[in-house]
Amino acid sequence: MKEGHTFDYTIIGGGLAGMQLALAFCNDSFFSEKRIAIIEPSSKTINDKTWCFWEKGSGKWDNLLLHQWETGLFYGAQKSISMDFGDYSYKMLPALNFYNFAKAEISKNSHIKWIEDRVVKVTGDEIIGENNVYKSSWIFDSRVPEKFQEDSKSVTVLQPFKGWVIETEKDEFDPESFTFMDYRLGHEDKTCFTYVLPISKRKALVEFTFFIPELIEDRVYDEKLKQFISEKLNIESYSILEVEQGVIPMSSYPFWNENNKNYLKIGTGGGWVKASTGYSFKNVERKVAELINSLKFTKTPQKAAWQKRFRFYDEVLLNILYQKNKKGPEVFERMYSKNKAHEIFKFLDEETTFTEELKIMWNTDRLLFMKSVFGLLKK
Repeated sequence: MKEGHTFDYTIIGGGLAGMQLALAFCNDSFFSEKRIAIIEPSSKTINDKTWCFWEKGSGKWDNLLLHQWETGLFYGAQKSISMDFGDYSYKMLPALNFYNFAKAEISKNSHIKWIEDRVVKVTGDEIIGENNVYKSSWIFDSRVPEKFQEDSKSVTVLQPFKGWVIETEKDEFDPESFTFMDYRLGHEDKTCFTYVLPISKRKALVEFTFFIPELIEDRVYDEKLKQFISEKLNIESYSILEVEQGVIPMSSYPFWNENNKNYLKIGTGGGWVKASTGYSFKNVERKVAELINSLKFTKTPQKAAWQKRFRFYDEVLLNILYQKNKKGPEVFERMYSKNKAHEIFKFLDEETTFTEELKIMWNTDRLLFMKSVFGLLKK
């Protein structure tokens, strides 16, 4: 083993989870004497995605935000809904803002090393990269496990998306409000929606998203974005400034089963993405705080990413989207018309009581949810 390739903690992947964990190491004196590495194949100099999340009051990432909103709209096939956010704000954070901030902070810490390499294999405490071999007492791996791709027992729905940041020649947007979900433009009886995040009166991110069991060809996204901008936003003249695209797995797969004594899956690879929504940013923040606390005091990080009953709720919704995908728009329209948005946010953050949870589900499509519950129990 070459000198300089042995570490106390190694993070595989310099994305959201990896960098949030590295920042937590930077900000805690407990780890100031530890040798830490982040192994990431890219330089993270491209704005490859946009993270959005809801939060009460001010937060630790507010200085990195591009925009935030206090009001939002939901459009279903039958009705439009003005969403009641209560004490929450909806916040927008471009990935490049976060990458630049995290890399700058990490570079100030001589005990943390950024390594551009692609990890091929992990065996025990040995990490085999394309360029070098590394050794580490603790390994935090954000890569999605190979077993997930082969899994047939879990319920998995994919969230593929494509978004355009567009700029118009005249004032077309209201930057004080955004579109959370718009189901008016469908595609072949599948669950799909558009959301619109206005940054200014002439600039917005418009994104088309599916919740589907299988991927759809790329041309559909471009067609739907053009159609939505023309027919729903009534905008004919605009320029495309940026394009972002990706696929988020929403799954009941137990990613944390890959964990062992000194090897821990994190981020998407650890099941830190909320299975029923695809949201991850604030979830990662919470999981990183729990992980740091465990490393300092118990030495035994929590195995599962989510509370047991909330994992079951997620699986119930995923099962509906998998088995009866065309029902998705109806389910979400009923959910947001019969419940206040801030109540749903609290539920998705796993901060509700059992009584509050029953109320939300009862106010949605109770028959469809009960059928899904019984279907899962029969497995």
